[in-house]
Amino acid sequence: QATAEGSEPSHAGTAAAASVWWNWTPTVSQTVLISTAGSNFDTRLAVYTGAPVSALTLVAQNEDQGNGVTTSLISVAVVAGTTYSIAVDGFAAATGNVALSISLPPTVSVVATDAAASEAGPNTGTFIVGRSGSTAAALTVYFSVGGTASDYADYTAFASPLTFAAGQAVRALTVTPLADTQYEGD
Repeated sequence: QATAEGSEPSHAGTAAAASVWWNWTPTVSQTVLISTAGSNFDTRLAVYTGAPVSALTLVAQNEDQGNGVTTSLISVAVVAGTTYSIAVDGFAAATGNVALSISLPPTVSVVATDAAASEAGPNTGTFIVGRSGSTAAALTVYFSVGGTASDYADYTAFASPLTFAAGQAVRALTVTPLADTQYEGD
């Protein structure tokens, strides 16, 4: 049965109730994702450095991923050789089976597959957006569009964000040019 230590800090803004702890020392300095996805209860997640428990320094914390997802997710820059203490606790003292993962964040790439979009024909432009890394969870990508053309005047706008469903690695964005009389250059 998980419990809280008397000198244990609060996790994600709530007093510890039934926490489980791990220590992890990365061998490479990088940004990682620490997640409780797959846990069967509403989790709180916190990452600390230092020792003892009464003198820990908070690095990052999360109560819910959002959008109705009650497991926790943290993106944190870690330093090689530093020991991190990771606490998983239950919201409102909930308990259950804990799933904890540490992974690299996804990488998103954009490739133009049709560079010849024009107002003259019905010739759309397509961008393929791909994600690498784990596709186990949904991923939302926020983006902006720049250049000399203007949405709604020169092309049909497409909205940010772009969401990948769990298991989905590729999405297509189609740009539909709109005919107008103004010359944009290229």
